[in-house]
Amino acid sequence: MGAEPESDYKSLGSLSWVPHKAGMTPRTLPPKRRLKMKRTLLSLLLLALVALPAAAQRAKTEATWDEGKVTIDYGSPKWRDGFTAQMQKTDTWRLGSNDPTGLKLTCGLVTDSGPIPAGDYSLAMAKTKSGMWKLAIYQGGGFYNKKQKTWTIGPAVSSDKADVSDALAITLGDKKTLQVRFGPHDLVYPFKTVKMHKPVETEFARIKTSVNVMAIPCASKVSKLACGTASISPRGTTVTWAMKLTVDGGSCSLHFVNDRSKFIARDKAAAKANVERLNKRMENADENGKARFANRIKREEATIKALDAEAAGMTRYKSEHTVTGKVSARAASTSTLAFENERIEGGIILIFGCGDKTATFDVNPRAFFASGQ
Repeated sequence: MGAEPESDYKSLGSLSWVPHKAGMTPRTLPPKRRLKMKRTLLSLLLLALVALPAAAQRAKTEATWDEGKVTIDYGSPKWRDGFTAQMQKTDTWRLGSNDPTGLKLTCGLVTDSGPIPAGDYSLAMAKTKSGMWKLAIYQGGGFYNKKQKTWTIGPAVSSDKADVSDALAITLGDKKTLQVRFGPHDLVYPFKTVKMHKPVETEFARIKTSVNVMAIPCASKVSKLACGTASISPRGTTVTWAMKLTVDGGSCSLHFVNDRSKFIARDKAAAKANVERLNKRMENADENGKARFANRIKREEATIKALDAEAAGMTRYKSEHTVTGKVSARAASTSTLAFENERIEGGIILIFGCGDKTATFDVNPRAFFASGQ
């Protein structure tokens, strides 16, 4: 179901008008120059007609619930009968056309792989061994493959109907569901959102620091509970670590993990493979096709350059860091993860409430830099 885009043009570009003397109109131009202008305008008209289908294929659905807002941006390919056979042969689908399908969360989201905090993600679909389709949520550039770090939801409740959806349609329902309709297929997924605590936004030595924690269910004993993210933004870039909380009796720890570096090489290899594939397809394309493929190659090359810069920057930071905290009794027990913070000189105190326990951590942002930085 990975339909190739009909066009990647998004604008008509710039137009260089034929210069003429003061008072001269197109009707009074010399015949050769009038013919040149007509050809230019005709080319632009044809280019516009090619561009319209791709622009019309992009769609957006969004919903605002008590916990926050969910926005999905996707390409909406037309249904073709051949897609049924393709669905049976493949075990992944990018859930759209043209650019990857985007998922933006201002709240947390419960998945089969654990909760994920607010942020920007991509959305695809993956087939299980039993042939059912799950939603696949991932981060990073490029299209989805099963080697990526993935959070899944599903499998879906299928309610195939007699009517056919002519184009891919994704909708978010009032009952916190995500519905995918494409051709004769109608799939519904639970989309359970959770609130985020008020984010921590502060600065240490001109380095912006933020901490985002989800208000998720918890008990007095938790092990590597994915509870949120911590980010620092030095030199205009942002580096993010996932936070995993452990509280067991009288001991506790907060583990920070950034595994983005593991996937940069994979994303770069995928972009290079796309460049090679597009170059081969461009060899037999017409002029419009060559321009379209050249534009896509330019975008892939820009992605490769950005990934190289990201990889170089990642060497300045630790991929993992663990902070040991202190456990104390909590006055009032809570079944939802509580969170507070205190700003101190040179650091920040993060305080988590789990059941009848309170776990307190003294975090120094400078400790996330690699040695020698």
